[in-house]
Amino acid sequence: MQRIVDRLGRPRTAMASLVVLVSVLGVVNGFDFPLSVPFVVRETGHKYLDMCAFCGADQVEAELVGLGTRGRLLQAILLASIDIIIPVVSCVAGVAVIAALRRRSRDTLSRLLLLLPLLALTLDIAENGLIVALLLGHPTPSHVVAGLEGLASGLKFLAYGTVVVTMVVLGAARLFTAVRPKEVER
Repeated sequence: MQRIVDRLGRPRTAMASLVVLVSVLGVVNGFDFPLSVPFVVRETGHKYLDMCAFCGADQVEAELVGLGTRGRLLQAILLASIDIIIPVVSCVAGVAVIAALRRRSRDTLSRLLLLLPLLALTLDIAENGLIVALLLGHPTPSHVVAGLEGLASGLKFLAYGTVVVTMVVLGAARLFTAVRPKEVER
């Protein structure tokens, strides 16, 4: 496992994975094409269910109904395509950037930080499973599953946010140590 982390932690690999992630997120959220967020909003007036962070069960169920037949089909196709790509690319980029920024440090905290992208990936997969359960159960609502989906979505966003904050803090620390004048020995 350490070999994989070391390879991902190469500066070029980390930068390339980050560029791929930003590009994928930018395209899916910024351009209007089938399966994009703007397309679903334009077509249905609603966002994908995985954008409903910390929504209550009633709101998740209302969003599911509001998507309509076409929106629910788009949600299902998204789950089988983009919602696999984004979590995997996010995890790889998170591990790569964190590994690159903490490259010289092998302490326990540094190793634990590498688990953050894996936690976000796990929460994203759990959220996707809950959305699948909601889609398969429709039109019979499942208040418990809907509530868990809103919670999982919120926790997923918190986890991804924690990964981003970790990358920024490690990057700032790395920058600070690189530009700090070295003490002159006497």
